[in-house]
Amino acid sequence: MARGVNRCLPICALNAWAARHGRLASVFIGLAIVFWALMLPLQAQGAATAMQSETVYRFDIPAGTLDAALSRFGQQSGLLVSVNAELTTGLTTPGLQGDFSALDALRTLLAGTGLTFRFADDNAVMLMREVSQKSDSALKLDAITVTARRTEERLQRVPGSVFALVSEELEASNITDLAGLALRTPNLSLTESGARDANRIAIRGISNVNTNRASAPTVGVYVDEVMLNPTGSPIGISPNLYDLERVEVAYGPQGTAFGRGTIGGAVNYVTKKPTEDFEVELEGELGSHPDGLARVMLNGPLTGDRNLMARLVAFGRDDQGFIDAPNIGGSNDSQDYGARLSLRSQPTERFTLDFAGSFDRSEYRQPDLATSDSIDNEDLELLVDRDGDSRIDRSLVTLGVKQEFDAGSVNFTAAYSRTETNTFFEDGTELDFLFGTFENENDSTSQEIRFIASPFEIPFLGQVDYLIGANANQAEELTHTVSTLGADNTIFGSPGDTVFFESKEEVSDIGVFGEFRFRPVEQLELAVGGRYSYTDVEISQPGFDPTDESFEAFTPKGSIRYDWTDRLSTYALISTGFKSGGFNAFASGPLSARTFDNETATNYELGIKSSWLENRLFVNASLFALYYDDMQVIALLPTVVPPASIVQNAGSARSIGGELEVAALPAEGLQLNLAYGYTDAEFTDYEDAPGGDASGQRLPSAPRHTLSLVGDYSFPIMDSTADAFIRAEYSYNSNFTLVAAAN
Repeated sequence: MARGVNRCLPICALNAWAARHGRLASVFIGLAIVFWALMLPLQAQGAATAMQSETVYRFDIPAGTLDAALSRFGQQSGLLVSVNAELTTGLTTPGLQGDFSALDALRTLLAGTGLTFRFADDNAVMLMREVSQKSDSALKLDAITVTARRTEERLQRVPGSVFALVSEELEASNITDLAGLALRTPNLSLTESGARDANRIAIRGISNVNTNRASAPTVGVYVDEVMLNPTGSPIGISPNLYDLERVEVAYGPQGTAFGRGTIGGAVNYVTKKPTEDFEVELEGELGSHPDGLARVMLNGPLTGDRNLMARLVAFGRDDQGFIDAPNIGGSNDSQDYGARLSLRSQPTERFTLDFAGSFDRSEYRQPDLATSDSIDNEDLELLVDRDGDSRIDRSLVTLGVKQEFDAGSVNFTAAYSRTETNTFFEDGTELDFLFGTFENENDSTSQEIRFIASPFEIPFLGQVDYLIGANANQAEELTHTVSTLGADNTIFGSPGDTVFFESKEEVSDIGVFGEFRFRPVEQLELAVGGRYSYTDVEISQPGFDPTDESFEAFTPKGSIRYDWTDRLSTYALISTGFKSGGFNAFASGPLSARTFDNETATNYELGIKSSWLENRLFVNASLFALYYDDMQVIALLPTVVPPASIVQNAGSARSIGGELEVAALPAEGLQLNLAYGYTDAEFTDYEDAPGGDASGQRLPSAPRHTLSLVGDYSFPIMDSTADAFIRAEYSYNSNFTLVAAAN
């Protein structure tokens, strides 16, 4: 009897937990069941045999390119060597002659290349980049691997402008949110209002000005390639960021690679995955912004092998804020806390299963408006008359499966995310005019499957590889607004009157995408790709019939890259973007059914990527010109009472400029970084702007200049058992406008 009760307890507990937490718990439990169902049949599979470490072979491999040496190695050892061509491009080896085991021979060939290997099965090995590129004997900068084109490749080989910060840089710069990232990234800016749910992100002057929820993002924000803002909402785009492997910022339209919207660019946070090494990290901080911080990380195997590994990170942060509100006391203080649990199973070298669940909460006080005199005096004092607390809850559950074959790899991802907000608002003055709450529930699910082919040869086309895939996303957003008229409000009703507004938006998106890359000669890469997108948007409100509209587009892309030497390449890129239209969900009544059209963009880009002085100096530069048609902008309608903000289409806009990134290692332990961006973004045709013709005026949230300078000097202490560092950083953004000003 006792045994039967024990078996029931976990199921009963899960059911009770699901009943309390609703849909999120059900999805979490369902994905957990899928995880275990996929993993259990593989528990008994072992690793590759050690036979290769004992058998001796006769090798005769001359010095030359690593690609040619690996081909001879495979023929002479009988092992199949699998490697992404991007990893070996430009690498050489001194060769090998004599009798060696296969493992010793391969280690000798790869020495100094920054590559390592693992067995895929008894007769196949797979090459990969080493976790660390640092060498005690050579002074050089680390190479960075990115997935900006959805395949792993060195950043220096990507034909497009991509900026990346790895784990060590993120920690040294204390970057824990999107605002910190914007300080280091050229041509990326973030407009903060004090309200954590209304930040505006811009890349190359193109910003998420559309906050009406029923559209697509201008700049896509992702965690492990899962979009956080599928409806274009600014809510939740700045999660608390800890324990990251790297952050990638890709410039220009990214629909082919990342999907829905992303017409201005994409930000992808890549989290650290569980490993088989046991690790514990503890971190504490006292200071200003934040005033207090605590973090813990645990990592290690759960089954004594690679069948199941886990990584847990938890954090808490307190910030007393920087905006004063003398009428009510206090400021825009905030408290953040959360945790992420990641599980990984690699029962064979060719199969990887990832499962992760995370939750974090941000609680903050909101006044978020300042008087104009206060801003001019740089005092940021608020003359509000009410105190209000707000919060944002973010939950994310992901499941990823990767199966590798000789012909390529299949990747499948499924995700569920939920963001809930409860935001207090008031008129931002001493008057008792208007106050209330805004509640938002945003649920989204996504699935994607893609196939990445291994390189193969085709006559006349040379080496060929390709990526094809499809994805589907569905987002549902429910908003509630409760406004109360204060004693000083005699314009729109009687004091004490309450106005309740509710709307529901649903966005469904299906996409098919692909990219093909050809190398007719070793130095030249030609790539063509595209994406077909179909989007359906529906809005409903009490008292009105649901309104539905669909949008579709095909967005092609093409690039050419030429490697002049192993360390110098140039590229040219043309990419197009599509941001679907939608409805004005924040407007009430008939205004909510007012639609706005698609926004399209064409991006032209030229760039150079180079390394000098034996990889002690990296210089990357790009020039771009983006042209936008039917750009979606916020407009105020003064003819309705009360005045309403809606989204409408401007005629056209353009943005031209460039990015420059320099990284130098002039001496042991000393690293210098420069990142500069220039953007000249303006409306080229916007005659119907509120207040008059805005043609020729600068785009909102588009600083001309962004600059980041970093100097870091590290040195060993305590008999080289520990390191110390001295670091200096400087960031600059030139001024910009928040709204389009008429001529």
